[in-house]
Amino acid sequence: MDELKKADCDSGFEGEFQALKVLEAIHVFSTNEGQKLENIQKNRYRNVLPYDQTRVVLRKRCDRSESDYINANYIRSSRLGDSSSSVQSSNESLNSVN
Repeated sequence: MDELKKADCDSGFEGEFQALKVLEAIHVFSTNEGQKLENIQKNRYRNVLPYDQTRVVLRKRCDRSESDYINANYIRSSRLGDSSSSVQSSNESLNSVN
């Protein structure tokens, strides 16, 4: 996390984004659902995909065969406390939900 603080001070958001890429490479999280052909058009950005391990899975409706996919992840934040959960999405219609 010290890398993020240093990157933010040195080069702003671009530096922080690059530091996050390095941290992401350390952790092995898959993004298979976001890369499926039927889900690609649901991603606002090609390079922003939800991690399979923490993605929001939509409930399927009995009368529809639609996907359970949305480009969104559950997140934890020290600002929210341990009992809170939130959702983060790259879609304009769903920015955050508490």
